[in-house]
Amino acid sequence: MNMNKLLMCMSAILLCGQLNAMDETSFEVPSWEDTLAAYEGKTEKVKSILEKTGEMYGINLSDQEGKTFLIWATIGGNKDTVKFLLDEGAYIDHYDAAERSALIWASMLGHDDVAELLINKGANIGRKDYPAGETALDKARKYKHTKIAELLLDAHSTAKCITWLGR
Repeated sequence: MNMNKLLMCMSAILLCGQLNAMDETSFEVPSWEDTLAAYEGKTEKVKSILEKTGEMYGINLSDQEGKTFLIWATIGGNKDTVKFLLDEGAYIDHYDAAERSALIWASMLGHDDVAELLINKGANIGRKDYPAGETALDKARKYKHTKIAELLLDAHSTAKCITWLGR
């Protein structure tokens, strides 16, 4: 088992323990209706869902497909909701059951503005999905999303320069 999968399993075990210890008024795993709000870009509704416990506790919880509010907002192409979720502490590199991050989804679906936001906020540009083993750049090229491919190439070049310079 690779280290990322081990860490995800350990996090899930700890989270389950936390959820079991919470009372019935606490945040539960998001329902389809909850995540639909993110998909549709209903930022205020997402905010009210996430504030059920008086804090943004549920922001990184995932549904049955492993998708978080951030991934659903990305799939819907809702830049404002994505920005809100990132500003509130959503984990940018969470991935779903197919190991697709928000950036991979944005690259597949051609959501230029969302992909640019995710890149600028520091999303992992090298993450690969499963079983295809394709990165966000691979997806952008495959689905002919030229602007996203250019953004990813620029980000990759910048990352290499920073590494080379030792920063």
